[in-house]
Amino acid sequence: MIEIQMKTLIAQMVNFSILIFFLNKFLFSKLGAFLDKRSHSIKNSLDEIEKDRADIARLREEYQERVTQLDKENYQKMQEAIQKGQEAASQLLAKADGEAKQMLDTAREEVVREKEKALREVRSEIGSLAIEIAGKIIGESYNGKLQKKLVAEFVDKLGKEGGLQ
Repeated sequence: MIEIQMKTLIAQMVNFSILIFFLNKFLFSKLGAFLDKRSHSIKNSLDEIEKDRADIARLREEYQERVTQLDKENYQKMQEAIQKGQEAASQLLAKADGEAKQMLDTAREEVVREKEKALREVRSEIGSLAIEIAGKIIGESYNGKLQKKLVAEFVDKLGKEGGLQ
């Protein structure tokens, strides 16, 4: 059987205690400090990573909001430009329409003036012919002043009676 010797057992226990003491003092304390430091470093790194993720998410959201805002501003500017273009086109059309109406009115006035001029010339010609015919019928010749007076009276009479209009 196995005999346990007390002296050897106590010596081994003292040696084991001394070994534990030295291991604890030189190895385990430094190893524990290193592991604590490493654990703390990993925890800080994870906290920073989480903070960076939150910052990235916040920046992404701000970026999206800014892009959306710029899209809205660009759309609004495009709409304003379209509206200004339509207003300019309407103004140009209105101006062209006004000029066309003015040109038409001017042409109509010119036609009326030409018509009145032609009527005056025709009345004068008719008066001269009437006096010439009357002179041939009567056999007399009228002098220039008398002839002009008679033509003017005849033309006025024609105009009042509505003979030439």
